[in-house]
Amino acid sequence: MTNYDTAPDPGMEELISRCFWREELLRRELRLTEGQAAYIAGHYAARVIPLGEQWYEITFQEAF
Repeated sequence: MTNYDTAPDPGMEELISRCFWREELLRRELRLTEGQAAYIAGHYAARVIPLGEQWYEITFQEAF
């Protein structure tokens, strides 16, 4: 079983920060690995929906 207690790659926190740096941007479609999507779902108040072919819709809780 894979452990996602730490980011699957060192740039994950920076990626999230760059993609969601403005408060009004609470939803994005990103191309991620399965591990990256699992990390985001487990470490942030975010809904992660697979869209296919490694694309995921990430919505932070404030946008629900």
